[in-house]
Amino acid sequence: MQFTTKNLEACTNSTERRVTYTDPAMPGLQLELLRKTKKFRFRYLWHGKQRSVVIGEFPSFSIDDARAKATEYKRLLADGIDPRQAKQSTKSTPTVGEFFWEQYLPHAQRYKSSWELDQSTYVNHIAPRFAEVAMNNITPMQVDEIVQQMTQNSYAAGTINRVLILFGSLFTLGHKRQVQGVPKRAALDIRLLPNPQKLERYISQAETQRLFAELARSRNPLLRHIVAFLLLTGARKSEALHARWQDFDFDTQTWTIPHTKGGGHRRVMMSAAIKPILDTVRAMHVAQLGELHELVFPNFKTGEPFVNLYRAWDYARRQAGMPELRMHDLRHSFASALVNRGVSIYEVQNLLGHASLKTTRRYAHLSPQRLRESAEVAAAVYTEPMATSQDFAAPAEPDFLLSLLCNADQCGQVQDTDATATPQQQ
Repeated sequence: MQFTTKNLEACTNSTERRVTYTDPAMPGLQLELLRKTKKFRFRYLWHGKQRSVVIGEFPSFSIDDARAKATEYKRLLADGIDPRQAKQSTKSTPTVGEFFWEQYLPHAQRYKSSWELDQSTYVNHIAPRFAEVAMNNITPMQVDEIVQQMTQNSYAAGTINRVLILFGSLFTLGHKRQVQGVPKRAALDIRLLPNPQKLERYISQAETQRLFAELARSRNPLLRHIVAFLLLTGARKSEALHARWQDFDFDTQTWTIPHTKGGGHRRVMMSAAIKPILDTVRAMHVAQLGELHELVFPNFKTGEPFVNLYRAWDYARRQAGMPELRMHDLRHSFASALVNRGVSIYEVQNLLGHASLKTTRRYAHLSPQRLRESAEVAAAVYTEPMATSQDFAAPAEPDFLLSLLCNADQCGQVQDTDATATPQQQ
């Protein structure tokens, strides 16, 4: 019998015996017809033994619902999970999807400024495979399969590790809250991939000229002003795209960022070069919208912050001959320009809003020319005294080495001993 709504509604059973029909379109899916009820059931082999699990009653469960559930059970079997045990476990243990939306995400929104990244990571990489799987049915093999699949799809190690970290965080929180059936994170044997730190990219003055020549031709009229703003403030892209006019004080030349990556707020000191850029952007607001939008760099078509600048940015950087240049490299370049012109690392840390000086050191790149100039400073201090020293002009090698290795008293004692030595001893 073909499984159609009309056929299933029409079939009846007036006997005391159970009548079973198998869906030709979904092997394993059956309809059990009793005198008063019609139930969908999924039959399968588990270690050579026939087993079954009830899906639900018709018509409360439609044919499409039953087939979708049967497909889910087939996926569990492929992953080495018994559908019957999985169903029993889900009565007390939440699925990955239930736990994420009901417990993890509210927790992350309270304590993590980057919770939106967690949400995006879950939706794109975890939910498609594990949303309906009970947390106590997740196995280390399935975790390895995530890594293999993402690697085959050419995801970077950093992205894969972000998925693994989030996956582990779900189980850490679940176990901490003593959610029934949720195992410890260690049970999943999560191992992050090696992810060597990439060499930082800095933009030179010549490259800046080429880039802005291409940005001037961009179809996005705001892009060159956004890039200029990033390069002159060292701000993060997200901070610039959510900047509001009300956050700027042009009298004190400061920009207050109300919500930073670290969760607090910070104040950015602006150079005089920022104001002409913002004046131009302000005029564009009036020309495009007839008024000043709340956001400094809004998408003029939607009135909302830009979701993605990638296409316009990617085209401009490739045309300029810098396909590897990231927008975040503008922040690195800002720090590099300061350090190479003598600004202290502590001032750079403050301008970038880093909580840790270690992070600032990673951003601050000293050019070879700057390092050579620094080496010349030491040369200027010591060259003249060394050249005018008679002892240094032509030292006897043993005495010269000895003078470097011993203190003044010891050297004096040695010299006195040498002075009293007999000619034969010398």
